[in-house]
Amino acid sequence: MPPKIKARHPMEDCPAAISTPGPTFVAMYNSTPTIAVRPVLNHKSAETKPMRVESIDLLRGTVMIIMALDHVRDFFHRDSFLYDPTDLTHTNIPLFFTRWITHYCAPVFIFLAGISAHLYGVRKGRRELSFFLLTRGVWLIFAELFLIGLGWSFNPTYPYFNLQVIWAIGLSMIVLSAMVYMPLRLILVTGLLLVAGHNLLDTVHVKGDGMPAMLWAILHDGGEFFIGHTLVFVRYPVLPWIGVLATGYCVGQLYRPEFDAARRRSILVILGGGAGSGSAICAGSKVSRNCTEGS
Repeated sequence: MPPKIKARHPMEDCPAAISTPGPTFVAMYNSTPTIAVRPVLNHKSAETKPMRVESIDLLRGTVMIIMALDHVRDFFHRDSFLYDPTDLTHTNIPLFFTRWITHYCAPVFIFLAGISAHLYGVRKGRRELSFFLLTRGVWLIFAELFLIGLGWSFNPTYPYFNLQVIWAIGLSMIVLSAMVYMPLRLILVTGLLLVAGHNLLDTVHVKGDGMPAMLWAILHDGGEFFIGHTLVFVRYPVLPWIGVLATGYCVGQLYRPEFDAARRRSILVILGGGAGSGSAICAGSKVSRNCTEGS
């Protein structure tokens, strides 16, 4: 007699499919065994989709609104063409604060760009982050010079270039693309030194129209110079902005998925309170000095 063959359960070879918890659809047909079917999920898309940090998005959106306030303010009062809204001898309190508060826009925006760069590196790795910062920086500089510049002048011969905040972000990103290979603590120390110490270089000037003078204008002094027949205005010297971006990159460590949220909030409250107090002290001393010089 041929040997008896034991009937196998249809799911006997797939124990994981039976024991895995999750939503099930049960179908029962007469003597047909009950089969647990788990919906198929696209794990790849779930893993690669970047997670948004709501607090960062909220702060970035707030800064955009304040920035828009500064950009349209000049069209709502005729005195904007006669004096600066921070000129204490002519301004009023509401007008003063519409300009004063916008001084936080560029620093916060670039600082948040540094945090975002860190989070991008957590997902993609250091090498891909470095390439992204390099290419994004080159693109922003191109956009500042040739797209935004054309919007200002409406002249395709480009008689002048304005190196403003987009340029500063782009060049800072290029520098950060190399800095990401440094130890994180060294990046933080470098960033803080550039932010806190760049004013110590105010007495350093490079005279002339040569390349050293141009480089120092781009890094610290600002001003204007000619390249051939093209006039270049440096509105945002990049040295402090490199420091702001690098510092933000290091603070991005607090937003890693494994970092405790309560501890992060405590650290941010301390850092924010200290930075706010320091800013108020510096602003107060500057106002006092200006009033003393004016009297």
